[in-house]
Amino acid sequence: MSTNGAPTKEEEDPSSDGESRSLCHNCFERRPNVRACAQCKSAMYCSKTCQKEDWPLHKLKCLSLAAIHSSPMTRLMGRFQNHPYLTTFLSLALFHKFQALGRDLPSKTPLTAQIFFGVEPADIQEFGHLRTKKNFHRRTGDPVTGILQVLSIVIPSQISPGAAKYMPNFQSMRAVLDEKGLSSAHLVIVEFFSCSARDSKAIFGGLTTTLALPSDPQMHKTLTIPQMSYGQDDIVKTTTWQTCLEFINMEIRVDVQNEYRLQKKMTRQDEEMIMWAMTGGNCTDEFGEEVLTAWRDKVSREDIYSMK
Repeated sequence: MSTNGAPTKEEEDPSSDGESRSLCHNCFERRPNVRACAQCKSAMYCSKTCQKEDWPLHKLKCLSLAAIHSSPMTRLMGRFQNHPYLTTFLSLALFHKFQALGRDLPSKTPLTAQIFFGVEPADIQEFGHLRTKKNFHRRTGDPVTGILQVLSIVIPSQISPGAAKYMPNFQSMRAVLDEKGLSSAHLVIVEFFSCSARDSKAIFGGLTTTLALPSDPQMHKTLTIPQMSYGQDDIVKTTTWQTCLEFINMEIRVDVQNEYRLQKKMTRQDEEMIMWAMTGGNCTDEFGEEVLTAWRDKVSREDIYSMK
């Protein structure tokens, strides 16, 4: 992003035809010719005015997003982190997770959370192949298209070293919200983690951000989970942290035009991570074991995996 807040050339994306309507990250309207911040290539704006208005908050994460932009998986997590619609429901999921655990919600000190992400085939039938074939890997033809998915939310018992390093960002965001008259807003330092398998070892990547919990979480007492099949009725569920994640994941899955820009070609490591989890594999690394468990829990709780 330029220092004067001028909109920049749209990020080149082979999956985009340049004509699709995208969501502006300031006014939250879908408009044509939305352009990306030149520095982080994640925030999208419809005008110079919107880019300038969002700069006080966006500048707190713009540099960190730019630093991770070269890694495919962290690039996807960065795009997710910077998408206002998806993070609205992630914030709602965090609220319900804290509520389920009976945690207090202080406004002046940070809450912390860890979010596990993975990549799985956009085509649920391809996922079925990975679940049942230990040695499955597409060696010929086009690579499988994968989509980013939120696996689980973990609330640590104490602040992690990574989250502790992010305290200056938390304090800056706290100051910005206080100036806007939002002193009662609850902020969460959130660590995003992804994991892939390589030679039976878990390889991690991640980034850290700050999210505000919803000011009126009771606005969404139920969620309508979108479905893949044409003519199939959407499913209405009571709002919990689990159904919030299912809603997010299905929103990404039904986005066949890739407007969220959360698709990537799956690698052998991506496929092996799923097979590792689905075939009952274990990991000596405690963090890796949490990711494997998160994959299994996601499959057991989301309806898409049991539909015919």
